[in-house]
Amino acid sequence: MKNAQDEIAAMLAAGKARPFREEYKLYVAGNEDGSTTEGIVRIWVGEQDKHTASSGLGSIQALDGALKKAVLPFFSQIEGYCLDDFHIELLKPERTGEAGKAQQTRVEAIVKCTVEFSSGEDRWISVACDLSFVHAAWTAVLDAYVYGIMKEAN
Repeated sequence: MKNAQDEIAAMLAAGKARPFREEYKLYVAGNEDGSTTEGIVRIWVGEQDKHTASSGLGSIQALDGALKKAVLPFFSQIEGYCLDDFHIELLKPERTGEAGKAQQTRVEAIVKCTVEFSSGEDRWISVACDLSFVHAAWTAVLDAYVYGIMKEAN
């Protein structure tokens, strides 16, 4: 299975440009009925921009839905892209703070997010690491779409 980050790096080194610029926000709201997650994405393709939102069962699903909505009008080939699976892993978790003082003790770790995508005939993974779960998830999903768009433009 191809790794999106490796393929993107090779295409950028060969002079290809990223297909769009982007920003994101994620909101989680909760009440007695549970929680709702909403991803908000804005992308720029040249001088045009698209601002979208999508709710999901969690952060990854909400960000995936919002990004797909924003990108689809510019790159119709992503309609068949599917987020098939994702995995979250804590790398080297460390406890900080004074022992015995629960309020001041925290676990700090690098979060590794791996997403698996497919487009019918092709499958690829995207991996991102960050101290923030949300940013790792966003980067992994974003790079999965960027890779798919860039590979089909070749």
